[in-house]
Amino acid sequence: MPAELGYGDFDEVTLIDFGTNALNKGVTTSFRNTSVFPNGSGIKFLELALLRDDGAVVYVNGTEVWRDNMPAGSINDLTLASSFVDGAAEDVFKHLTVPATGLFFDDVNVIAVEIHQQSVSSSDISFDLEAEALTKDLLVTRGSIWNSLDDGSNQGSAWQSTNFNDTT
Repeated sequence: MPAELGYGDFDEVTLIDFGTNALNKGVTTSFRNTSVFPNGSGIKFLELALLRDDGAVVYVNGTEVWRDNMPAGSINDLTLASSFVDGAAEDVFKHLTVPATGLFFDDVNVIAVEIHQQSVSSSDISFDLEAEALTKDLLVTRGSIWNSLDDGSNQGSAWQSTNFNDTT
């Protein structure tokens, strides 16, 4: 089924069913994508762009790699998202790069995503995902340690080279 998947926002490409009772919908909707990566074991990082309403848990071959707007601890089909996602936030892709060494196989691989509602009477659900495999080592990752100088002084171009002493 082509994405965006969901109901209630009128921008979905594929409508999904919420059941027979609009006031008592299922909390969790599960999505699964199977892909073949001939050199899957060489994937070092996975760049993810996730659109979700309300919460999501992303798995690669059964291993959880990302939890967004979900509580800590065990997750099951009745676990509610931590908060509502509504308005413009429903159309914003969240981005994350995760280490992927050992997650992928040299053949068939599955990326599965659970979307969790914050309420059984939620009026809508949205889901889309982009996943990009990176086989080379990242040079700088999010959350890296940086040295800085914020006194406004002119450092010329020496600070750009490997010989620059940045310990002070």
